[in-house]
Amino acid sequence: MSDSKKTENLKKMSLIQLKEILHRENTLLKNNKLINNLADKGESIKGFRDKVEMEVKYREELKNIEKSMNKLSTCDNENEKHVQKLCEIEKTPEKERYKPFSTLNTIKEVKSDSKIFKIMEDCTHCNKPTKLILLPESIDILKKQDERVKEEQVRVRHKRILDKLQEYEEYESGSDSESEVCEHYPQPEELEEDG
Repeated sequence: MSDSKKTENLKKMSLIQLKEILHRENTLLKNNKLINNLADKGESIKGFRDKVEMEVKYREELKNIEKSMNKLSTCDNENEKHVQKLCEIEKTPEKERYKPFSTLNTIKEVKSDSKIFKIMEDCTHCNKPTKLILLPESIDILKKQDERVKEEQVRVRHKRILDKLQEYEEYESGSDSESEVCEHYPQPEELEEDG
């Protein structure tokens, strides 16, 4: 068998078979009597053993890389799995939706001339049907709405604080003028000292 055919066969073999061949080649190389009787003194056996060794190392490295790649994961992937699971749980109903004002009895035919038919037409134009959306879209809408609510709360807080500051400034400016007008009246601190 030529060298190229041996290497092709090595690539087709499994890792266990390669390890068995490597073990056989090592035991052959340990037999010194046999090696000394060979014409090339075991050089071809050593070369083949080296090729088998390289193939075994290559396969083991591939196996280790595959294991480490399987262990790697991202947080986004976990979130996506959670959202997908929620979407799978929530399915649009296949049955006809319950209508609160309809009856279980079959609907009788109504003549198009009657007033009832005209009233029913008006109601259908007034009330729009409910729009069903998917869960991820609903989550996005809720997040946006929550952000708007928080912004509005912050704006209201700032407005309250500004109003209080204005009241306080008005009070301070008003208390200065009152103290000038009412200098002859005793202040509350003075009353406590006297009492």
